[in-house]
Amino acid sequence: MKLSKKDEAIERFLEQLDDMFVRQQSHNVHVHPQWERQNYPFCRAIWMECAELIEHYGWKWWKQQQRDDYQVYLEIVDIWHFGLSYLMVRGEDRKVIAKQLTDVLEDGEDVSFIENVENLARFALEGSFDIRAFARVLSSANLSLDLLYALYIGKNTLNVFRQLNGYKDGSYEKLWDGKKEDNQFLVEILMSMETQGLLSDKAILRALAERYPKNAKIE
Repeated sequence: MKLSKKDEAIERFLEQLDDMFVRQQSHNVHVHPQWERQNYPFCRAIWMECAELIEHYGWKWWKQQQRDDYQVYLEIVDIWHFGLSYLMVRGEDRKVIAKQLTDVLEDGEDVSFIENVENLARFALEGSFDIRAFARVLSSANLSLDLLYALYIGKNTLNVFRQLNGYKDGSYEKLWDGKKEDNQFLVEILMSMETQGLLSDKAILRALAERYPKNAKIE
């Protein structure tokens, strides 16, 4: 029996979700081997990231602001990292996660981006990561699940690079060449790899190491 387009999308995202769970587990273990038992405030991290996301998107009516869509996307991916960790600790069913995300993306509710981000932050302030609220942020940002997955690989790889090069002990340099954050270099790398079809964590690590201002570890 042939799957419907929606069922195909759910199945594809389930495969991507399995991979993201593995990557997130690996990263979290690197931060702390028993990370699940530390009661980390993932929801606090989420609403703080929501504030940064709105800042990148632009909301100030009294000054001109230039929106950077890729930085907006990366902030959404940062939220997803913490959201994944929240879902993993609670043992949420992956099929339920995939279905809720695809259901909302298919509906395409017409609500402003900033209102959707504020709604997601509201849930986080109350101590939860709401999958449907997150999906509405994706929808209003025109960020597909496939692109979310690709950007997650990129940002997750940058997080690994940071940890390998002293992020936890404070020796890591986040500003490269004294002026640009590592996130900006990551965007340049991802855009270049997207055109060449070279997107992989090993290739991203090598590209980051080439641009890092100090000798870098990549394994």
